[in-house]
Amino acid sequence: MTPSWLRAALWCGLLVGLATPPLATSAPPPGRWALDVGFMGVGVHGDAAPNLDLVLGGRGDQLLSAETSSTEVRLLIKGRLRLDLLPTPSPHAARLSRLGVRVERGRVAVLLGRHRVTDGGWRLVDGVQVAAKVARGVEVGGWFGLLPDPWTTAPSADRLGGGPRFSLRLARVRLAVVGEVGVALAGPAGPTAPGPPRLDRLAVILRASGRPHKNLRLAGRVDLQARPGARPSLADAAVTAAWRFLPGWDLRGGWTVYSSLAHMATAERDAALGGFARRREAAL
Repeated sequence: MTPSWLRAALWCGLLVGLATPPLATSAPPPGRWALDVGFMGVGVHGDAAPNLDLVLGGRGDQLLSAETSSTEVRLLIKGRLRLDLLPTPSPHAARLSRLGVRVERGRVAVLLGRHRVTDGGWRLVDGVQVAAKVARGVEVGGWFGLLPDPWTTAPSADRLGGGPRFSLRLARVRLAVVGEVGVALAGPAGPTAPGPPRLDRLAVILRASGRPHKNLRLAGRVDLQARPGARPSLADAAVTAAWRFLPGWDLRGGWTVYSSLAHMATAERDAALGGFARRREAAL
């Protein structure tokens, strides 16, 4: 039997599809496409074998709707592939952080497919995001969908998330608030062992940036999370500043907290955190 949340998602997709305007019948104008090529040498202490990787990155932004249409439809793509060249040619890791469309009409914009949660930090979502400009500088909306692994970007069928979003943009200040409710759809053994849905985490992400002076830019973020049976805690925070002391020259500095760094530092001492180290290596 189809779950109620899946039926609702299918109905939303159908309604959005019916509201989408016809795509351009003639060749669309050239979009913005880019390909990055790089090489990475990795050394391991005590191992004299050479290691050389080829890194390919690509991104694209292509208009699909007619230029005269009142509704704009754009295809958005961004990903990266890492290939081992030495000692044995083989694929190493891949990341796909964006693959979907953006539909914008008047004051409303919709993201369909895989995108980063707007103002949500490291979060990815395979689903839908909606934002509406309700007043000058004020935007409200929300997001909903499946949550891929943020490290490897592998799709996930056992994590569902969503929440509201609010942003305020003034002449020199921008504020944003994003909420998250994460739900686990499977048992402890993963999708192969279905279990009743349960709350996985609650989070609030606060972001602020401003320009008190034309040559000074400030920004900060706070990511607060809570899990069942645990007290709310700080998962991520940062404060950064950039001062343009000469034309074309910036002095940048900041203070950043990643709770994940603490996990990485203790991975060798705590076997329960070994999964973090493995996901980090796959992401690299």
